[in-house]
Amino acid sequence: MEQSLLDAIAVHAQREYPKECCGLIVDVQGVQTYRECTNTIPESDDEKTGPKYNFAIAPEAYADAEDAGEITHIVHSHPDASNRPSKEDVARCNESGLPWLIMAWPTGDWRIVEPCDPELIGRDFVLGVYDCYGLVMDYYRRELNIELPDFRVSYPWWEQGENLYLDNFAAAGFVEVSSPQKHDVLLMQVQAKVINHAAIMLDGNTMLHHLYGHKSGRIPYGGYYRERTLKIVRHQSQM
Repeated sequence: MEQSLLDAIAVHAQREYPKECCGLIVDVQGVQTYRECTNTIPESDDEKTGPKYNFAIAPEAYADAEDAGEITHIVHSHPDASNRPSKEDVARCNESGLPWLIMAWPTGDWRIVEPCDPELIGRDFVLGVYDCYGLVMDYYRRELNIELPDFRVSYPWWEQGENLYLDNFAAAGFVEVSSPQKHDVLLMQVQAKVINHAAIMLDGNTMLHHLYGHKSGRIPYGGYYRERTLKIVRHQSQM
């Protein structure tokens, strides 16, 4: 990484401290430049959800950078922390498909995290990225070459009167069926007032799922989870 880019990132990190700074490295006709972006995470009474520990780049800023050239890296700082990526950093880096540059501040230490395509089993839970619907999306993309619409959010929507699965399964191309077969999605109500969990039916009466706070895995479909299954839906391509 060119020192001029690192110097520009350091200036931005210092100015935004103690908030996370964020930006993009863009290749414009063979010359890499650092574009500062505004961290759009709102201030919060809960510091862990505010801009000191999180960042977001506005879609408009990302689109402007794409118009200017090729985005090669996503950048952000870690105020008063090491440059070690969090679980959220790794998950979002993988989702972006781009390398992430993380600069610790005020030390100025930096590292680059390369994206990868994680296995379906054993991934960490990150709400809004690696969650139960994220697993369904990846399974359908890998196993059936079907790109499902993305309605993931990074907050516990089931606690706030929202009902994302019921509101969106039809628009995602699913229809309700009476009994499951391989590739069907099992919609469940787990310790909530609405359907808030999804699993994929596999062979041998097993299911693949990613429960809140746990690693994704394959388990038998029965007992607890069968009792909590309220709907079974099948993608129209599998009818």
